[in-house]
Amino acid sequence: QSQWCVPDETGWKVGGLLQWLHVFVTERATLYLIRPSRGFDVAAEALGANYAGALTHDGWKTYEQFESAVLVSITEKIDTTSAAGKMLYRLLSVLAEYGLRLSLEKSR
Repeated sequence: QSQWCVPDETGWKVGGLLQWLHVFVTERATLYLIRPSRGFDVAAEALGANYAGALTHDGWKTYEQFESAVLVSITEKIDTTSAAGKMLYRLLSVLAEYGLRLSLEKSR
């Protein structure tokens, strides 16, 4: 129900098996879920498949499936007026490009 959400996920071992710890942060609550999936199903479980608020995220493609949401990539929030901000932006852009290339290679 929140107008904005900051989601993220990380690998999390449960009984020696890889699971995913998901976090969804809003102005009023923080939700943690541990699931075997890192996919849209978990984000839809937390937010609802038709979530239409603002999602500020790290670029994980899952969040682009929220067709009605306003997607805000974390790189859009970097202050590029300073040298450090420009360097961080370039670094994150290179990492994102590298990740995209790896993803495309794996899908072939």
